Amino acid sequence: MIDRLGLIRIENYLLRNMARKTTAACDVADIVGVYFGIKPTAINDFSAMDLEKINLDKFADLIRKLGLKIAFERHMVDATISQMYFIGKSEKKVRELQDDFHRLWDMPYDAPEKPSLDGEIGLLLGYPETAVRYYTHRDRSKALSSANATRSARNRHYAHSDAHEDEEFRQYDAKIHRAMDKYTPRAAKILKADKNKRWL
Repeated sequence: MIDRLGLIRIENYLLRNMARKTTAACDVADIVGVYFGIKPTAINDFSAMDLEKINLDKFADLIRKLGLKIAFERHMVDATISQMYFIGKSEKKVRELQDDFHRLWDMPYDAPEKPSLDGEIGLLLGYPETAVRYYTHRDRSKALSSANATRSARNRHYAHSDAHEDEEFRQYDAKIHRAMDKYTPRAAKILKADKNKRWL
């Protein structure tokens, strides 16, 4: 049985307490994606401003009541401490995601093994395989082309590939958006307000 009330409680809690409503709505999207099995895991973070209102124990309790697993970890992002959280349907997947991010954080940007690790993380986050391959095999030394910039501007969540954008959107984005329309409509309304981004 789908826990409609549990999803609404998460939605309300994040929208009420996070500093940026669009960021909160994107966090809701990830939670919805994990809850409905569209993606195995998700990672997000609470900013220092968020933590003025967010109670981590309360948030973890809301996540666990949905039947999901959660782990927290403090990490430095752009010289600012943020509170990362990892969620998934299984503790094993949550640990795998944490372990991969530990490796990523300790790795130089140009490390030869970085594309492979990026690929592992992308698949753990449930991104379509074609999008993961595109991201890991892109030429990092080149500036973003106008076509890539346009594609990036009209999509959320991850870097879509040029050849499979619509298929990837149907496989991942649209499924999460439909679930949000039905079960977390306030968060959906916030994201749909940006008319430059695709919704369905």
